Amino acid sequence: MLAREISTAVKSYSGIWGGTLDSLEVALGSKKFETVADKRAVDYMVNAGFSPLALIIFINKTCPQKKMDRFSRHNLTSKRLARIYEYITYKYPQYLNDEKYINNEYYQNFLLNSVNNRKLLEEKIQTKSTEEVHYE
Repeated sequence: MLAREISTAVKSYSGIWGGTLDSLEVALGSKKFETVADKRAVDYMVNAGFSPLALIIFINKTCPQKKMDRFSRHNLTSKRLARIYEYITYKYPQYLNDEKYINNEYYQNFLLNSVNNRKLLEEKIQTKSTEEVHYE
């Protein structure tokens, strides 16, 4: 959680007028910046010596997806988790076999519920595509 909030704060408080414009940009374009903040949080966690899988567990545990999420100004939880997983797959694949998290119920829940998104990612990897995947 701390890595995620630091990542958001870095964007919010940098730039012109003490970050006032960037704070507005983050608030108005929250879906875009939420993805950037999640990826930056993964980097912070790895640099601090933590497994980035803990972020997947944290988000899965604290932000369960609701039916009304489709109308929210935030990304669907399933899409957030898929993008985080994709980022980990490309940048930190050594953490995907972390025995400490493999039996965690929230990580298992993510794996079970993300089968279609992980298939899309696998197809992207096999075709070496650089196009953005549109997760469910």
